[in-house]
Amino acid sequence: MEKRKKTKELSEDLRNQIVRKHEQSQGYKSISKDLNVPVSAVRSVIKKCKAHGTVANLPRCGWKRKIYKRFQRKIVRMLDKEPRLTSKQVQAALQSEGTRVSTRTIRRRLNEKGLYALWGSLSRIQRGLSATSSVLSQSGVHTSAALERRNWEMKNRVVYPPQLPGEPRRPAEIHHCRRQIKYSMDKMWYLAKLIKGMSIDRAIAQMEFNDKKGAKIIKEVLLEAQEMAVRNHHVEYKSNLHVADSFSGKGTYLKRIRIHGRGKFGIMDKVHCHYFVKLVEGPPPPKEQPITGFQQAEDYVQKLRNRTILHSL
Repeated sequence: MEKRKKTKELSEDLRNQIVRKHEQSQGYKSISKDLNVPVSAVRSVIKKCKAHGTVANLPRCGWKRKIYKRFQRKIVRMLDKEPRLTSKQVQAALQSEGTRVSTRTIRRRLNEKGLYALWGSLSRIQRGLSATSSVLSQSGVHTSAALERRNWEMKNRVVYPPQLPGEPRRPAEIHHCRRQIKYSMDKMWYLAKLIKGMSIDRAIAQMEFNDKKGAKIIKEVLLEAQEMAVRNHHVEYKSNLHVADSFSGKGTYLKRIRIHGRGKFGIMDKVHCHYFVKLVEGPPPPKEQPITGFQQAEDYVQKLRNRTILHSL
């Protein structure tokens, strides 16, 4: 028996044919065989026609969705090109195309895509920038880090206020990561700490000539972060970056059964990990000199001498 292909929905014309054949006193199985439609589908179409008098799709309950997937993808592309766009600017762009939505709806749809922009602070900073246009040419406004935030990608959304004239330019900081990698966290940790403190070109070269699986993944993440630095963070030279931080985190651990002999079994883990990297504009800082054992002993003796003895003279 040939297996029927699974279809999403019957067309309205096909549903009308089912109803006409049923009105001609034709059975469910006969209609199913003639039109190559499952018997259950024939039964549901006829039942719906008897209940509602039509086979067309009925309107569902609830408010009609204003932002479809096409508009949602368009908003994400707009924010990728210009991360400092406010929700009101996105609302005006959609309204020019004939779609009227509220700023709250835009923020909710962006939250579904994992974009949590600081709309209020961004708009306030932009109003300040327009008032101080003379300072803007000398300012270094970069999306940068806020160490108290939990989400690693959220740190790219924080914007600093304009810098004062004569103040040294604030270097750009780029946070990037890749989650749920099918690799061990401990194996990834050795590779992550290998490139910490290196320039971006040297780190990519180290990962390119390493034959481990995690090295290829880290190299892809570094190239993505380097591209983000030029596109979104106003870094002029993509080689003028260094790896300020690089580490791995624990991902999902899936427990599975390992079959043993004589009816016994064991538990095995299918491990995943996350990789996080932070790039900072500028050359890498000089390495600190290693502390010798004699210096450690001196520090320990000085720490003992600095102790406070209670109730002493």
